[in-house]
Amino acid sequence: MLPPVYDPDGDGYNVVVDFGRASMFASYRTFKQRSIILSPTNDHIEAKTYKIIIMLSDTSIVPKRSKYILEVLVKSNTTDNVQDDS
Repeated sequence: MLPPVYDPDGDGYNVVVDFGRASMFASYRTFKQRSIILSPTNDHIEAKTYKIIIMLSDTSIVPKRSKYILEVLVKSNTTDNVQDDS
């Protein structure tokens, strides 16, 4: 779940999420709780990170904006079975 949004002026706000390459396994839910859902599979394992950009802006006449970047590294969830022959 994403943190709450607080605007001291009481303005509304907009959230735009750019998943880039992560759009293959990520989604943004706005109903009830704002959250980013990640559901990668082994097909998404890479040595480099996926970047998710979150742009937050208020709806005032002169809007203030903030940009957040999440870097997601997908790793394998399996462990190698090593047999000990001692």
